[in-house]
Amino acid sequence: MTTPWTWSACTSWGGTIGALLTGIFATRLVNPAIALEGGTALMLRQVAAILATYAFCGVGTYVLLVVVNAITTLRARQDEEIVGMDLSQHTERAYLLGGGETVVSMREPRLATAPPPVTGGRFTVTLSGIDVGAMTEHWRQLCQESNGTPSAEFKNVYARVSTIRGSSFRFRGGDRELVRRSLEQLFKPVTAGVKATIED
Repeated sequence: MTTPWTWSACTSWGGTIGALLTGIFATRLVNPAIALEGGTALMLRQVAAILATYAFCGVGTYVLLVVVNAITTLRARQDEEIVGMDLSQHTERAYLLGGGETVVSMREPRLATAPPPVTGGRFTVTLSGIDVGAMTEHWRQLCQESNGTPSAEFKNVYARVSTIRGSSFRFRGGDRELVRRSLEQLFKPVTAGVKATIED
């Protein structure tokens, strides 16, 4: 006969160990007030109770997951995860660390290649003479896999960019002048007079 707490407590590791040790320490030698006598028979009953509890909890959890998934999805869609759960589920940004941060598009972004070695230190390139909203939308389009084969200028920028705030792009290493020229060329279709300036 198993103790009453076995069914609820052994669903955790602590409960499992406690249920097994009941078969060892449930003796009159340890506590003269108990009616159980530990030994192999009690240990086997405790093991059977533990296995039955695991089976019950596993099947019960699976049934609940199936029922909940039939009513509503258990996991957010991939496009919602890409945007971020704070925006897709709650329509608000959890952490706003600066103005004009770029929000990733609802579609899958381009796959990242192996990051190049960091050479030349970190630096920032700021675009001037361009509308931030138009710049953000153009960048979002460039980053989509469906946008065709990326240009050499895009590859020079995309491989090293780490953050974008407003019209400032932060880079991890690389040829500063090459990155500056590439960034300027990328946004000329948006604003012909755009200028890119390197900042440390």
